[in-house]
Amino acid sequence: MTTVGDISRWMNNIAPLALSESWDNTGLLLGDPAQVVTKLMTCLTLTPESVSEAVAEQASLVIAHHPLPFKPLSRITTDSLAGKLLWKLASAGIAVYSPHTAWDSADEGINALLANYLQLQNVQPLVPCEVPEFIGKISGRDGSGTCQNHVR
Repeated sequence: MTTVGDISRWMNNIAPLALSESWDNTGLLLGDPAQVVTKLMTCLTLTPESVSEAVAEQASLVIAHHPLPFKPLSRITTDSLAGKLLWKLASAGIAVYSPHTAWDSADEGINALLANYLQLQNVQPLVPCEVPEFIGKISGRDGSGTCQNHVR
């Protein structure tokens, strides 16, 4: 039986969290790593609609590209949209994983896939990556981080 922790480790293998920007909130953001995953949902961003769908479909885990919460929360209440969405997910026992900038920079992440799909040539980091084990392996990042891609 596959758990939230198993999927988190698998995600970390393809989009290592060490590639995340320092300002980003990536990885398992909500949930119990020991929880068994019976249904997984993916989305770009957690919205009221996507959270309602996850609850209605009884998802165990949502992998959302963009993190929720993006910035640390001092409290989780239904007085804010982020708090309301997190409360709804937690109440339904739905875990949340976000790869965000780790996926942007992964060897086979979104930027590498787009570059391959568009058949771009000479794709290389705009700014050299400072994560020793990934030097020369970075495919790109969005934002203004240390491992951005561009085409020369």
